[in-house]
Amino acid sequence: MKRNVKNKAIVIGGNHYNTLGVIRSLGEMKVPVYLILTSK
Repeated sequence: MKRNVKNKAIVIGGNHYNTLGVIRSLGEMKVPVYLILTSK
């Protein structure tokens, strides 16, 4: 799936697989991602 997306994404999430899945999906669509990782 190729899209010409001009938006950026900010992902706020914990250190687990759900956050990784979101980032991978956005990366496949060529969306620039900024990550704020939270942990204890």
